[in-house]
Amino acid sequence: KRIHERPINQLVQALRLLGADITYTGKEDFAPLLIKGQSQLKGGEVAIDSSISSQFISALMLIAPHYKEGIKINIINSMVSESFITMTKTMMEEFGIHIEIENNSIIIPRTDYTSGTIFIESDYASASYWYSLLVLMPNDYSLSFTGLKQDSIQPDRKVTQIYSKLGIETIYNHNVTILHKINNFVNPTSLEFDLTDAPDLAQTIACTCAALDIDLELNGLQTLVYKETNRLVALKTELEKFGKKVEIIQLNSLKISGIFKTGLRMSIPTYMDHRMAMSFAPLCVKCESIIIEDSEVVCKSYPMFWEELSNFATITKLK
Repeated sequence: KRIHERPINQLVQALRLLGADITYTGKEDFAPLLIKGQSQLKGGEVAIDSSISSQFISALMLIAPHYKEGIKINIINSMVSESFITMTKTMMEEFGIHIEIENNSIIIPRTDYTSGTIFIESDYASASYWYSLLVLMPNDYSLSFTGLKQDSIQPDRKVTQIYSKLGIETIYNHNVTILHKINNFVNPTSLEFDLTDAPDLAQTIACTCAALDIDLELNGLQTLVYKETNRLVALKTELEKFGKKVEIIQLNSLKISGIFKTGLRMSIPTYMDHRMAMSFAPLCVKCESIIIEDSEVVCKSYPMFWEELSNFATITKLK
């Protein structure tokens, strides 16, 4: 349902200009779509507004080598989540594609992808919920993972730097990553982060700092309005249930302050958003109990989340 509510006209318009045959079968500018495939499209030059989503640019980049004349993508407005564009470029280059980025243009000529072997990393955004849980748990806990790379090109690797300010050390030992909580660590009274390059971490950090009574300012959140839900409004609505004061500033920043009410029995709607479910789940450490509504939303990115969380909390499936 949410896919039908997310505007896709920027990408559809660009593809049409490049020769694609795409028709809206429902509401204009939104899925569902009817796409008629063609043997090879000519390609050429196209402009796209990057202020909504970097995903549209990555999508065009990935198919660019198959176009007869390649593709030149001219970027309009400042590029959001630029780090994800860089990640797309790096991955494509590992498979033989030459990409030039000049000023606000991305140029990709007609090329054949080459075959090869690549290691698929574990996901730092999914790991962020365990950083949050560990911060809120007693000092004598540590966690370990496999598949997280120290030299990762994932923008969400920023979680290691952010949670180091909350007393979590990230230790890499071959293919094992250990999260260690520093004993008697004194949390700061306030923190400020720019998440322009890693907006998917916003909900996790907001919930963690809210529970620790750390005044928090998060900037660079302009894309959160267009996600599975308006994540700015969802965070404000739910965190205020715990007594927090949450301000939305110019639709791209959050300020969170106030005292977190512990020991509550709280029910959290997930707004059809997997990250709402997983970012609020660690707050169970501070609550008598917490109900995550529509808990199956985690299947979008982390279907085993509740099973793994059951190692640390008592989880009951409600009918």
